[in-house]
Amino acid sequence: MLPGGQRSYQIFKTLARVGPVWQMRQPARRKNNFVPSLETSCTGCRLPWVAYPIAIIIKCRRRLEPYVYCLAIMKSILLIDDSEDDVFFMKQAIDTGQFPCNVTVLRQGEDAIQYLATAAEQVSLPDIIILDVKMPGMDGHEVLNWIRTRPKFRHIPVVMLTISNFDRDKDRAYHLGANSYLVKPRKSEELNAMVQLLSKYWLGFNHTLAWT
Repeated sequence: MLPGGQRSYQIFKTLARVGPVWQMRQPARRKNNFVPSLETSCTGCRLPWVAYPIAIIIKCRRRLEPYVYCLAIMKSILLIDDSEDDVFFMKQAIDTGQFPCNVTVLRQGEDAIQYLATAAEQVSLPDIIILDVKMPGMDGHEVLNWIRTRPKFRHIPVVMLTISNFDRDKDRAYHLGANSYLVKPRKSEELNAMVQLLSKYWLGFNHTLAWT
């Protein structure tokens, strides 16, 4: 045992406290030597949007584990949609979520392909792609087909979020390799709830290959 006893610390993999939890032991410090903590609880905490990644120290309610270190990595979302209104409400829904995200918006399929090709060279691929179906020029199905026929992009989850509720569009999207096909709701509250569930699954719980 180390001099001065030991205190148990938890390191959480993500802010949402999903995934494995690691235990790390450090020598206990005297009361006057403790690192000051932020005045917040260990549940429902939010990280500032200024770091890639960032760590904060928050106060824990349990006496035996007085400090919890939460480590969160800024997520990257590529949103491909030609509708300004839909982009506005989507970004608003993402901003209210529990995961800090950097959102890149592209209006056309051709721009999306060029962006992904450049991002692959710079090793800065998005964590998830949200793709509209009905777009001028290169539509969402063509963009999806381009993504899934290139091995370097096959692991990225692609969610089709569109106003099209036709079965032929759904079937084609899943055939080309879409991970989800969601119809845009009309109410902002429903859109917020949908985006939160989408983010919680694809940015939180799912750590496997999206397309094999």
